[in-house]
Amino acid sequence: MKTSYSATLALTLAALGLSMAHAGETEIAAKARQTLTQEMGATAKDMTVAVDGNGVATLQGWAQEPKDVNQARYLVSRVEGVKTAHSTGVRTWSSTDKY
Repeated sequence: MKTSYSATLALTLAALGLSMAHAGETEIAAKARQTLTQEMGATAKDMTVAVDGNGVATLQGWAQEPKDVNQARYLVSRVEGVKTAHSTGVRTWSSTDKY
């Protein structure tokens, strides 16, 4: 099948646009992760952050206490490019064992 130059160019630009959007998401997530590490230190070591193309950040992983989850969500929500942050994927460590 013969493809026109303009069709090839359009497909190439579309592919580059998707790549650039993905790179932007990764950059925002990296900034969010860096912010968590700088502000919370080792407390945030078991949390991950993903940011979608709409600026929605999702935190997952483990935290020591509920206040750590709230702090992480707040810090991530303040990162440029993040419109909202959710932490429903973060669990807190708990133990019912008595010593």
